[in-house]
Amino acid sequence: MKQLTKNKSAIYLVIVESPSKCSKIESYLGPQYACIASVGHLRYIPGLKSINIKDNYSVKYEFIEKKKQHIYDMKNLIKNFNSENIFIATDDDREGEAIGWHICEIFNLNINTTKRIIFREITKTAITTAVQNPKTINMNIVKSAIARQVLDLIVGYRISPLLWKHIYNNKDNPLSAGRCQTPTLKIIYENSLIDRKSEYDHKISGIFTSKKLIFTLNKHIETKDKIESFLDLSRKHEHILSQGKDSKSVLNPPKPFNTSKLLQHCSNAMSTSPNVIMKLCQELYQAGCITYMRTDSTKYASEFISHCRNYIVEKYEDTYLGNTNMIINTNKNDPHEAIRVTNIKKEFLDINVKDKRAKTLYRIIWKNTLQSCMSAYTSHIYKYLITAPNDLYYEYKNEIPTFLGWKILDDKIDAVNLSTYFKTLLNKPIQYSEIYNEICMNKSVHYYTESSLIHKLETLGIGRPSTFSTIVNTNIERKYIDKTDIPGTNVEYNKYLLKKDILNVNVETKQLGGEKNKLKITNLGVLCLEFLDKMFENIFSYDYTSNMETLLDNISNGSEEQWHNICDKCYKEISTQLKTGNKVEKLEYPLNKGYIFLFEKYGPVLKKKGQDNTVTYVNVRKDIDIDIDKLINNEYDVDDLMFNNNNIGTYNDNPICINQGPYGYYLECGNIKKTLKNYKGDINNIKQDDAIKILSGDANNSNVLLELTSNLSIRKGKYGAYAFYKTPSMKKPDFLNIKKMSKGFSTASKNEIIDWICDKYNLNKNNI
Repeated sequence: MKQLTKNKSAIYLVIVESPSKCSKIESYLGPQYACIASVGHLRYIPGLKSINIKDNYSVKYEFIEKKKQHIYDMKNLIKNFNSENIFIATDDDREGEAIGWHICEIFNLNINTTKRIIFREITKTAITTAVQNPKTINMNIVKSAIARQVLDLIVGYRISPLLWKHIYNNKDNPLSAGRCQTPTLKIIYENSLIDRKSEYDHKISGIFTSKKLIFTLNKHIETKDKIESFLDLSRKHEHILSQGKDSKSVLNPPKPFNTSKLLQHCSNAMSTSPNVIMKLCQELYQAGCITYMRTDSTKYASEFISHCRNYIVEKYEDTYLGNTNMIINTNKNDPHEAIRVTNIKKEFLDINVKDKRAKTLYRIIWKNTLQSCMSAYTSHIYKYLITAPNDLYYEYKNEIPTFLGWKILDDKIDAVNLSTYFKTLLNKPIQYSEIYNEICMNKSVHYYTESSLIHKLETLGIGRPSTFSTIVNTNIERKYIDKTDIPGTNVEYNKYLLKKDILNVNVETKQLGGEKNKLKITNLGVLCLEFLDKMFENIFSYDYTSNMETLLDNISNGSEEQWHNICDKCYKEISTQLKTGNKVEKLEYPLNKGYIFLFEKYGPVLKKKGQDNTVTYVNVRKDIDIDIDKLINNEYDVDDLMFNNNNIGTYNDNPICINQGPYGYYLECGNIKKTLKNYKGDINNIKQDDAIKILSGDANNSNVLLELTSNLSIRKGKYGAYAFYKTPSMKKPDFLNIKKMSKGFSTASKNEIIDWICDKYNLNKNNI
């Protein structure tokens, strides 16, 4: 049995999710406390068959296979503690509350009396305060988590198989539909449909004054004829400098980070995916450096605000204190906080981390934490104008900070007050040094970044903070979305330069419209989305998804009691759509030589209809990764895809052939069939000698522990040794359990093993 804690004399037990928290919590609470971890979820719902639709969607959970030993170890330890001394300390979100409930269910802890403690930062103060103020499991939150899980299974398990039937099923990365995943894909799809026909115009700039200041014309010019006319008039034009209307600017401090704002800001600032940002946050949280990273709140606890105010006054002065009343959490019923550092005096991360990017992320969070508590940045903006032909004018803005406020933490602001200089030039002619044009796109519709997509999800009410990064990442993993650079368009244009009244023209090329790290829907994504939107338009509509999230929130806060009603409504709506919807047809891709490519149950095949309407099927080579884009664009050649049943020699007077079946390539020779799954070489160029070794059982098979006969062998499996039995007449092999054999297979003789198997499983020894 694995030792889960070193505090053997402990009388209190704290159960958390992550083992990385345990030693720190034990050090804070002392030797009387032991801390163990569930290491995430312990149970799962295997599928729809485990949900009893007729019994209010009651769920039959199963233990996660790889957690069974850990559950056994936890049980042996938990039974040593008085139930009154056990604290459930799982994460403070829906998922954490549900894991806490599962722990109580598995280890027979009373839901109504078992202590539940909540902390949002791993510090001594937070942990000890939580232990002194225990609560119980919030069953409203648990019901909401169960409802969310059941809904996701209903949508995924009932609709995803239709994608497999319509397009294909890749067992390694199966196509899937998702309650939030598919509406997110729809956002990207609709963005791809926007007309991106480019329109161009030209920005005109002039360099004026002895300081070579760049003034910008107040209007763009569309055509080269108009540019030439404007520049021609500029030769003789008297450019007069005047002062425009001054203005004052107030820039309020940034708001505290909730999950959405953190992901958006840091994903852009660090050029890192939201999924990675969340993992880095997890590391910082478990190290006790920041508060819990899944939150909707944009407010801080009053005690922490006091620490921040003291720090600001000590380091700067009280004029840098902001109006923190707006960001103090005064709601005692919802003590969640924004994401912040736990120690405002720690400006830089001074601990070892697995990923160096965690230090950059910490600095961003520290900076936001402090800046959000500071006063506004103020500036005075002086505007200067220079006359131009056609009643236009050039403009120059001189922004002078009047109080740095929160921006004092930013890099040095270079600002030179030019008001005295300009006063000497006011209302006087100004000679230009150069006037030139730059081509610009005047209408640009951008592709989404991961951060801007998360903002869109938040705006539409799709998903919640704990799911944003997962939703986006799932679409990328399913290959529905590519994160890629969008190439720009090379535009040839006339570059004009007016200098000393001489107009120079050069033909230049500039790339416009290029975008970095953008999300673009793939052809596979289009196929899936268009099918799902046609079949289940309502289920995957933005309003339906948003309303479902609201109902789940209502269950969490107790305003909606019957969680199973929501599941039933969704189940019935899908059922209705399945009955009334269009028949699902298999997608087919025409190729050359009259063949059609399509995906069938056991993989891709080539189909051809003869003149007498007979249909023949030919297997596609399994060593090729089929590219949907190439299929759609008709880039494949039949000869490159076709698998040929090639004769590679003879063995015992029988021809040796390579065949392709549902489980991959195999050798066939007379009555002998041998898989090529473990063959390391090139299957298309396998030699006769190698084939004979495999057929005779001499080839190295890492899974075969003992060859008993040509049809029976002992093999290594995921959960131990087993007997593999398959005769040429059997369509599928039998996998026989040998764990109860009194003699181990390693000490028994072959005949003893064969006799035991035949007796145990009623097999005819003559067929073995």
